[in-house]
Amino acid sequence: FEIGGHSLLATRVASRIREVFGIEIGIRSIFDVATVEGLSSRIEEAMRAGEKDGAPPLVRVEREGRLPLSFAQQRLWFLDQLVPNNPSYNIPGAVKLEGRLNLEVLERVINEIVRRHEALRTRFEVEDGTPVQVIDPWEQRSLERVDLTGVPLKEREEEVRRIVRGEAVTRFDLSRGPLMRAKALKLEEEQHVVLFTMHHIVSDGWWMEILIRGGGEIY
Repeated sequence: FEIGGHSLLATRVASRIREVFGIEIGIRSIFDVATVEGLSSRIEEAMRAGEKDGAPPLVRVEREGRLPLSFAQQRLWFLDQLVPNNPSYNIPGAVKLEGRLNLEVLERVINEIVRRHEALRTRFEVEDGTPVQVIDPWEQRSLERVDLTGVPLKEREEEVRRIVRGEAVTRFDLSRGPLMRAKALKLEEEQHVVLFTMHHIVSDGWWMEILIRGGGEIY
């Protein structure tokens, strides 16, 4: 966790443990024994005790009509009702990219990811007093672009940070969506900062992994 671990990555670890060892390790266990050694001991204990993953297999359900919320989504939706449009559950990120960047291709890539991942097209309405998921049909969206090449070099860095901070606290409306935003800042011809912000209720960490693997640096 000291080098960037968080709850989403812990969830992936728990899923991978379930897949490989056939046992269920709660997310809390990963936080309680936050070292590889401690986690391996916990896995060995569970295997010796004969603990098995009793969860039923995941199966695809029909997408007709409105869908119920998962337990995690219910918690986040409830918190949003207490403090509407609270930015505390925004997950912002900024990646600095060096070299030539084809913004048209980046726009198509983001659109394709949104098309493939229903979670990024999901919003949350209330039907007969009960929250439900609404998966909107995919529509092509333009990547917002901000050209900062005309800003003096001494002021450019602070302007980038101002935009990054602003994006991080810009609120989402869970009932309207979209619950993910992307923006590209052009600093120079071969220097860009790409911003991604999404609400925790739909996030899965895909954007950070894609951009880091593509050679970006956390800004």
